Amino acid sequence: MLEFLLICIFYQSIFKSKKIKTFLTISPVVFIVFSIYHFTLSSKTEFDFTPLVIECLFFTVVILYYFYERIMYNFSLPLYQLPSFWISVAFLLYFSGNFFLFLFSKVIENEPTFADQYTLIYSSITIIKNIFLCIALIVNKNTIDYKDNSLIIPNLSMENLKTVQ
Repeated sequence: MLEFLLICIFYQSIFKSKKIKTFLTISPVVFIVFSIYHFTLSSKTEFDFTPLVIECLFFTVVILYYFYERIMYNFSLPLYQLPSFWISVAFLLYFSGNFFLFLFSKVIENEPTFADQYTLIYSSITIIKNIFLCIALIVNKNTIDYKDNSLIIPNLSMENLKTVQ
């Protein structure tokens, strides 16, 4: 639940759309209520991955919208020079990679090799996520302060500019 809340706060701070920011403000409350409700109804002897599946699906959609928004409104820097891009790539790989793992873990948890396969897949995805988060730190260290030029008109023609004499 804390992971969900912190990632929502992160994306709320970088989105430009007011509707999405409001949605990301309400989503943690709904998710926490659902998780607590689901926890009280689930069996105490086994772990149910349903809240994790919902979290993975939710953040995959949020991150894809982040990429859409960055492509539409970012004119100042290439995407790969933004730390938020690398953080989003890391989380997209993490959530999309673990989505099916969490989704099918209830079905195949009784298989004899499940624990080894689960550990291998989850650990590999987590290591890749951490590598991309390290790249985000390196990019953040090397990024020069810039002004947000999102108000620049694309396809500006030089013929429309008047010369000063």
